[in-house]
Amino acid sequence: MLDISTLFVGVLGAHTALAVAIAVVLGRRVEPGQWPGLRAWNIGMFLIALGWLIRFSGAVLPELIGVPVGLALVSFGFGMYLRGIRQFCGRSTPWLWIVGPAVVVGLQQAIWIEHFAPRAVFVNLVYGLQLLALMPPVIRASPLACMRTRNLFLFAAALGAFSVMARAGLVVVDGAALPSLMTPHPVNVLSLLVTLVAGVLLQASVIAVYMQRSDAESRRLAHTDPLTGLLNRRAFETAKIAEVARARRSRQALAVVMLDVDGFKSLNDRHGHAAGDQVLRRLAQEATATLRLTDVAARIGGDEFCLVLAATAPEAMQIAERIRCRVSASGPPGGVQATVSLGVSAIADGEASLDDAIARADQAMYLAKQHGRNQVRLAPCEAQERRLAAVTGSEQW
Repeated sequence: MLDISTLFVGVLGAHTALAVAIAVVLGRRVEPGQWPGLRAWNIGMFLIALGWLIRFSGAVLPELIGVPVGLALVSFGFGMYLRGIRQFCGRSTPWLWIVGPAVVVGLQQAIWIEHFAPRAVFVNLVYGLQLLALMPPVIRASPLACMRTRNLFLFAAALGAFSVMARAGLVVVDGAALPSLMTPHPVNVLSLLVTLVAGVLLQASVIAVYMQRSDAESRRLAHTDPLTGLLNRRAFETAKIAEVARARRSRQALAVVMLDVDGFKSLNDRHGHAAGDQVLRRLAQEATATLRLTDVAARIGGDEFCLVLAATAPEAMQIAERIRCRVSASGPPGGVQATVSLGVSAIADGEASLDDAIARADQAMYLAKQHGRNQVRLAPCEAQERRLAAVTGSEQW
């Protein structure tokens, strides 16, 4: 049979090594707030390691101190696990949920210090419930990472809970055979082995989830304008191709809207760049609020934006007008009043890309500026076709 003391040291050593590794990553590579909840999780790891060390430091501390304090610290560590995972999922955690179980465990262990069986049953049940409490936030949350990593976390939490709760059950059945966790009994050996496996899997899944979220965030930032949250120009070049291909497959109309803030340079000069940034963010918000999920919005220049809509030219004109009205109506108090000029063009039959439509929409946008700003203009050639359609009673888009 495996030596129980050696196995315990191995479990504690592996747990501490993982805690130190995560602490090093947090200290050197992670900006504050970049990986929400990981710091709380890491504190929980150190508390659990310290708790078990104190629990079995009989040569240094008397049992009346070592047992309650050590096991309460382990419970506190599980509470920090809960805080960390809920913070990662975007949820707050009352401190009573974190500290309450630890206080109850410490008091119960101190009061029943002479009675091993009720102490062991109670503390293992509490630990099992605390491990099970890690699962609902992950189950309810939107996908945090790939399904495999999520399932690994849930399996590890369930395995750890099963290990400690099964030990509580065995103590109830035959407490005389298990007077201590350090007793060389097959149940203790198996419990420590399962705890080791569950602990390593739990920490590995947590690290993997954070790494996957970090990679996803890096990819998002590579394709997103940091000021407005819209697509940047590089991502827009890819999106243009995809939108044309999608429109062809579904035989849908496709239109382009170019928009630009009126007098943006003078606005920056008068009010400062911070105010200009606020105007750009507000424009992006108003445009996003008006568009549908299938539409594409991108910031392609300083104050220049491009929208790709699954719409005909008249429909795109209506959407553009709604955006213009929303931007004009927003602003003060506390902000800077701004207006936008917009140009609209639809992709023509036979056009293999959006480039010509974008050029026409850009021309229409500058016509809007030349004719007084704060208005929507249809591309000149399409405006002529629209007037012709009104005369002949036929649509020629």
